[in-house]
Amino acid sequence: NKAAREMRERVLPVLEELQEREPNRRIGEPWIGTFHGLSLRILRVEAARAGLGANFSIFDDADARSLVNDVTEEMGIEQFDADEFFRDLETAKARVLSPDFLQRGRAAVEAGGPLADRWRPVLSHFRSDRFIDVYDRYQRALEEQNAVDFSDLLNRTTRLFRDAPEVRDSWRSTFRHFMVDEVQDINRAQVAWLVELTGGGEETRVDDPSRGSEYAEAGDGMHEVNTYRLRRFPRPTIAFVGDDDQSIYGFRGSEVAVMHGLRDRFSGLDLRVMGTSYRCQPMILDAANALVSNNTDRFGKELTPNPGAARFGKVRFRKLSDPAAEIQNIAREAEAYVAGGGEPSEFAILVRTRDIAKQVAKDLRARGLPVVEGKSSDIRKTMEVKDAMSFVTAILNPDAEVPLRRIINKPSRGLGPTSLRKVITNARLKNVSFLQELRTIMAGRVEVPDGGEPYPNRFTTDVRGFGQLLDRARAAAGRAPDAGAAIVTLLNETGYLPDLYRGALKSAGLTRSEAETAAMDPRAFLSWIISQGAERKDRASAQMRLDEMSGEDLADRAGQLSEVARRIGNISLLISEAAAFPSLEAFAQESVLEMGQAQAASGLQVLTIHASKGLEFDHVRLPFWIEGVMPHGRALEEGGEAIEEERRLAYVAITRARKTVGVSAPLS
Repeated sequence: NKAAREMRERVLPVLEELQEREPNRRIGEPWIGTFHGLSLRILRVEAARAGLGANFSIFDDADARSLVNDVTEEMGIEQFDADEFFRDLETAKARVLSPDFLQRGRAAVEAGGPLADRWRPVLSHFRSDRFIDVYDRYQRALEEQNAVDFSDLLNRTTRLFRDAPEVRDSWRSTFRHFMVDEVQDINRAQVAWLVELTGGGEETRVDDPSRGSEYAEAGDGMHEVNTYRLRRFPRPTIAFVGDDDQSIYGFRGSEVAVMHGLRDRFSGLDLRVMGTSYRCQPMILDAANALVSNNTDRFGKELTPNPGAARFGKVRFRKLSDPAAEIQNIAREAEAYVAGGGEPSEFAILVRTRDIAKQVAKDLRARGLPVVEGKSSDIRKTMEVKDAMSFVTAILNPDAEVPLRRIINKPSRGLGPTSLRKVITNARLKNVSFLQELRTIMAGRVEVPDGGEPYPNRFTTDVRGFGQLLDRARAAAGRAPDAGAAIVTLLNETGYLPDLYRGALKSAGLTRSEAETAAMDPRAFLSWIISQGAERKDRASAQMRLDEMSGEDLADRAGQLSEVARRIGNISLLISEAAAFPSLEAFAQESVLEMGQAQAASGLQVLTIHASKGLEFDHVRLPFWIEGVMPHGRALEEGGEAIEEERRLAYVAITRARKTVGVSAPLS
């Protein structure tokens, strides 16, 4: 999404200038976004045709994991490796392999015969215990909750185009020009999506040309074709941009072979090499080219430096006694760099795995160095913001069970795990979902099945009260002028914000009536509570200065006050972001796609090599380049393409640097 925003900022001014020069030319507004973002826009228009409810939810990674936990518990699976399941799930969806398809393959293998040999290589990709069964139940659970995960956005759109030619033709006629960036990261599911939308670059022929007009747009949901665009551009134009030497996401289902095979899927595709690097110094490029040239499965090319590039870059390789010595060496270099006035965020330490990154960051912090671990600090990953977004989802999509279970007892309202366990037990005995059983209680129709657990009267009263509370909150939030105000209203109505305010007041040793704090949004509350730390005579001016602070600075100050104030600060930042959107629906859609897109803070950047993709730094250090770590032990076992991907990973690591690269390995 960050790349899409940057592309939009570059393209839109060019189109505006073109429109000014040629006012009579019809220039439509381009759609710029990720595959997932564009799919979401299409599905919001075509939800009914795609088999989704109007307010379907998008489950993020945390929601998906919570759902899998529920599914495996329901299936009676006591020990389950969720990490391995999600690796397999990503592979299956990237290859467009549905549960039904895999079940047919499993049946063929069990039956033996000639088909079994064809299916075994397909099924060998999946190592998770009972993967196919859990995958099948997981998908059905998503359907029941009117939800999709990220990969479903893509695959549902592709399936919609295949199953509904009139829908596909409308979208094909709307879009006639395509540019696909970072194509080395493409997977089979994305290629299938593109083939459906572009027709593979062939001349577009629609089933019913009379069903259209010169001004038709697919986004209006009328399913008419744009005859003007089809007449002007019978064949779509498609440009793919990417570097096969930077294909490093095999674990997500991306394959360099997919990029290499694009010419077989898209008619008339021509290869052109842009071979000049405007980032790296010549010595850095020499090292990177020499390394990746050992790969056999690649386009024959070699990057050359910008002719005007200065020749002062360095690449240094050192062997040190052990990993601790490597860290000590990097720390000395970083200390000298920062002491000399260098910007810490231009010094990066890139490593092979997240576990190693955590340890390196810990060691550098212990030496008093400023460190940023990972790409960014994303407030959407904090507990309080996840809670807030779960309230939003529960309001927008009443069928979404996962977010409802997260917030049903926040703040405490007598609906804790022990009580809800009875709902789960009785729901299973009735063969209904948790949500269906909860709604039965909310409606006052309590029916305990044979062998079930009776509900205390207090519990049923609390459940009905919670249902009524959600109805009131939904109505009140619907009257808010924007998404930010709607979230404030929602969190107030449900008692979530008042509970945090009470905690913050208690931590600060302050008192203020609930009627007074109820009138404050989180930012106003934080300004007031922080200002109380000043002398009485200075409080008014202190609050004025706080009111003028940026949201980020105010949240930082809140974090110094107490943990509860920090949580209120994060919610304040969320509300500030949401205020730019006219509705909760619009904000929720954008929010889930923006996960992980926060800006990096200042400090030495400690990242995995995968996370560094797309970034650049003046100075890069690459420790632990020893077999088993880099290249990874799993790649050494698999050999072949896995080793080539490790080489591409090394190429990406080296080419993150503008000026200097330091590679090191331990002797032991």
